[in-house]
Amino acid sequence: MPDKYILNPDGSHRPACDLMEWARWFEETVSMVPNPRILASTVLPGDVRVSTVFLALNHNFADVGPPVLWETMIFGGEWDGSQWRYTSKLAALAHHEVIVARLRGGESLEGIGGDRAERVLPEEFEESLHPIIPVAIHFRKINLA
Repeated sequence: MPDKYILNPDGSHRPACDLMEWARWFEETVSMVPNPRILASTVLPGDVRVSTVFLALNHNFADVGPPVLWETMIFGGEWDGSQWRYTSKLAALAHHEVIVARLRGGESLEGIGGDRAERVLPEEFEESLHPIIPVAIHFRKINLA
């Protein structure tokens, strides 16, 4: 399975032909405004930011199933460092909105995502997720001190 991916101008993705093509594309996107790798970024009260991005590197290290190419991460606040990864752009964007809505409403993020993103997606997205079921893997920073 390829490990490096590029976004096409229409927002779809494809495997990079080689490392140099991927590196040139990645470098070009750094200076783009808006940056095509940033799908959504929401700033909330308390200096909390929810960011959803195209990773450009496949984070499916099991090599089974579709590539994991999108990530939502929280910076600041109680959920600082929490992140979810996805196999679909649609799931990443929809889950971003769910996370933002829960944070705005003062709700816990415990239990959302985890093993399957569709458990927390609004009904209008459920039909569009099949036949590929996007995986949302949740990571949370643990304070050991």
